[in-house]
Amino acid sequence: MCMRKLIFTPHFFSIPLSRLHEKTPSPAFPTPPLPPATTHVSAGDYSTGKEGDIISSIMFGIQLSQLVSPASLLTASSSSRSRSRLVVKMAATTTINHGKSIQSAMVKPPVHPTYDLKGVIKLALSEDAGDKGDVTCLATIPTEMEVEAYFLAKDDGIIAGISLAEMIFNEVDPTLKVEWYKKDGDSVFKGLKFGKVYGRAYSIVLAERVALNFMQRMSGIATLTKAMAEAANPACILETRKTAPALRLVDKWAVLIGGGKNHRMGLFDMVMIKDNHISISGSVSNALKSVDLYLTNNNLQMGVEVETRTFEEIHEVLRYADENKTFLSRIMLDNMVVPQGDGDVDVSMLKEAVGIINGRFETEASGNVTLETVHKIGQTGVTYISSGALTHSVKALDISLKIDTELALEVGRRTKRA
Repeated sequence: MCMRKLIFTPHFFSIPLSRLHEKTPSPAFPTPPLPPATTHVSAGDYSTGKEGDIISSIMFGIQLSQLVSPASLLTASSSSRSRSRLVVKMAATTTINHGKSIQSAMVKPPVHPTYDLKGVIKLALSEDAGDKGDVTCLATIPTEMEVEAYFLAKDDGIIAGISLAEMIFNEVDPTLKVEWYKKDGDSVFKGLKFGKVYGRAYSIVLAERVALNFMQRMSGIATLTKAMAEAANPACILETRKTAPALRLVDKWAVLIGGGKNHRMGLFDMVMIKDNHISISGSVSNALKSVDLYLTNNNLQMGVEVETRTFEEIHEVLRYADENKTFLSRIMLDNMVVPQGDGDVDVSMLKEAVGIINGRFETEASGNVTLETVHKIGQTGVTYISSGALTHSVKALDISLKIDTELALEVGRRTKRA
């Protein structure tokens, strides 16, 4: 197994970087000047690409409009700052005691044609730092102070967002070194130290809250997904589009980490005929006919799902499929799980609906899906179970970042003597 530390770069995630080359200046995050670098990094660590240097220039107040090329970064600031940025790149160094390699088992984010994950990170940092940066840290932390901080789980659960957190620390300061003892999708327990970050104190504190906010939300989603996926077996658990605005990809990434599967990413990648479409079209069969005509005329190949609420609608769908060539691939069985007064659910209607379809199409159960009911639903033979609760009302997993005070004081004493 390769034990080299995984470096997360924009290339790794195939994130659109077009915004980084716009003429409009991005918000700058005021920071103290960088101290001269002393950490040795191999040449290969710097050769992953120049985008990270453009990003770091934003963090240190260099406007994008001033950049002619990535190489101009080496002359855009003081020589000590340039030397530091050149020599220290977010990478594994020979002095780091590496934790577990997470490269082999990493869960990649889902694919989205327009989503800019790097842009979301920059926006989150910008809303926190504003136009003045962390004024408390600027006032209280020596510019040359370096510290080590560790990530602490304060709840039991599934950890998620490790890859994203590393991107955030790299965005703020590429000289920070992050090491993990767990990977996305691993179990953690209350009191477990599962990673650490070392470097400039100001940079760590600036990135801390944004990184933790993403990790806590993603870990909460992954934890609930893991529990529901195990309970739903042999059915597969899906999320819905009920995600936090602008966090669609992040929320769905957390579902994958937790062991679930992704439903459609948005309105563009799958046809889903729901009650409003059926009402406007006049009937289920009319809606299906319109969809098949649209996809054929526009030479589109994508999945089609139709929502059904009654046995009559199921039979109408099956008759249409018997008489027409159709793109239909899945039938949603909506609200066929009936709550009982004692907190239990009656799944007899759902089970009968699955029997009527008899494997001709994939089936998806929706409505009244909770951690308490999902096991019973999963035993009906349904293919998928979708739950908006995975993302719309998730409880975050409590995680904190603690600075090693003794080490910080020792580094401070050494710095003063220097």
